[in-house]
Amino acid sequence: DAELDARGRRKEEIYRELYAPHLAYLPGVRELLEEAKDRNFPMAVATAGDRTNIDFTLDGLGARSYFQSLVGGDEVTRGKPDPEVLVGAANELGIAAGNCLVFEDSPAGVSTHAPWCGPLTEVVPCPSTMRCS
Repeated sequence: DAELDARGRRKEEIYRELYAPHLAYLPGVRELLEEAKDRNFPMAVATAGDRTNIDFTLDGLGARSYFQSLVGGDEVTRGKPDPEVLVGAANELGIAAGNCLVFEDSPAGVSTHAPWCGPLTEVVPCPSTMRCS
């Protein structure tokens, strides 16, 4: 429905307007990304978020240059808990998903990635994760 889509887009616009002043790296993340980049580790963003929110976040942080692949939920046919977004990003990097180290911001996300990444999934608490705990 066109009206519902328009309302959804407006909600996301409002979110970006309200969140923009608070956009910041979690402690240690910038240093981790720099170290990984210096070691030529291929990196991707695989998220349920859409391309507009990916762009908002990466451009707002100045972090786009760290990542060779960006795959959003609006680019796959099956969302979480299906691992299509993760597998797509791994494929774009030329790496088997089972060989990826995944940083996940929610315990629910770990259950999505666990069959594909096993012990190589790390949960990184973020403010929204802590509020939901």
